[in-house]
Amino acid sequence: MNPRNTGFTTQGPTSRPEAARMPSLVRSSGSDHREPVPYARPSLVGLVGPTAVGKSDVALLLAERLGAEVLAADSRQVYRGLDIGTAKPGPAERQRVPHHLIDLVDPHEPYSAGRYAREASACLAAVAGRGALPLLVGGTGLYLRSLLWGLCEGPPADEGFRTMCLAREGTEGRGFLYRWLIDVDPDSARVIHPHDIPKIIRALEVSVLTGTPLSAMQRSHGFARRRYHATLIGLRRDRADLYHRIDARVEQMLAAGWIDEVLAHPEDRTVQERVHGQVRELCRQFPAPANPE
Repeated sequence: MNPRNTGFTTQGPTSRPEAARMPSLVRSSGSDHREPVPYARPSLVGLVGPTAVGKSDVALLLAERLGAEVLAADSRQVYRGLDIGTAKPGPAERQRVPHHLIDLVDPHEPYSAGRYAREASACLAAVAGRGALPLLVGGTGLYLRSLLWGLCEGPPADEGFRTMCLAREGTEGRGFLYRWLIDVDPDSARVIHPHDIPKIIRALEVSVLTGTPLSAMQRSHGFARRRYHATLIGLRRDRADLYHRIDARVEQMLAAGWIDEVLAHPEDRTVQERVHGQVRELCRQFPAPANPE
């Protein structure tokens, strides 16, 4: 099936009650300024949008309607044993529609966008080979970009350098690595969140080990050649509605045992920074009451 012909359009007002609870759809056929791709390449549909917008529910409906299999594009759902806080699809959802690229590594293991692109490419080919439509679903834009446009060439991960960075962040105080990044690659610092330690370390790694800022490499790469022809569908909601859904989701996760899920993992700094750091902060602010016995 060519995703150009799936017929998704921006949804306007409707009288059906359930439509008021669904996000609106914004379709892009991929006909932007980037270099076009031959139609012989595998086709896919991408479903993107912010947290809690409703991607998972829409993905199930689309997959059943189009005969698709879901390829997750979520940088947290790759970790095993972290199901509640990452809002992974449950057994019932996976029974309805095949899901891929979930539960790939343990929380303490490193996982990169480059590795995701390689594994997602292989998965996409396998799904297409079965005659199903690959449906890419998730909110991690870097994973989506790495699959569709590739990544600029950089040095391989240097575990010694990364260990040193984590140690310096511990001894020098939180924010040391971000201040270092501002000095060596201010352009990258402007687009990376000060608390996003994995991305900060990668930008430092590239800049320090090669002598060329990561931002300069990215500008040179340009993300100009699309590797796959894709129809991208963006979901959106009214901001107030979205924030309400996010608040409700957090409450549901906490009630379902999110904090216990996080505390069940060893106190490894890389895990703290990579997975559920905000929940660990909640644990520090609101410790469990002491056992009266």
